[in-house]
Amino acid sequence: MTNQLPTHPAEAALDRSDDRWVLRMERTLRHPAERVWTALTRADEIRRWAPYAPDRDLDAIGEVPLPQAERGQAADGPPEPGEVLVAEPPRLLVLKWGGHELRFEITPVPTGVRLSLTHTFDVAEQAADYASGWHLC
Repeated sequence: MTNQLPTHPAEAALDRSDDRWVLRMERTLRHPAERVWTALTRADEIRRWAPYAPDRDLDAIGEVPLPQAERGQAADGPPEPGEVLVAEPPRLLVLKWGGHELRFEITPVPTGVRLSLTHTFDVAEQAADYASGWHLC
């Protein structure tokens, strides 16, 4: 199992905003912003790392089914409703996934980019599951 763990550390924080919980995770990646944008938005790339498997690229605003994924393949069962709310290449992607909001921000830094994920959800007890899941993704 240890050979599957990420080698890049992620910083994480959990806060409350209004009546929802906000998990923020950040990691520095040694890739250009355009490469990270591609990994976040192209369906074939997303299937390599994400917990969801879209049937289209996520670079255009609009609805998109986002089924749970297992090893890059859509899991059995109905997909979570999804929607691309904001797509501003190569710096900002905001999605709705079920009742959650996912915000990916890409900021250039001298060694590559800083990728920030903000995951907004309702149930505090799910924070550890989300944090560990995103860390593995």
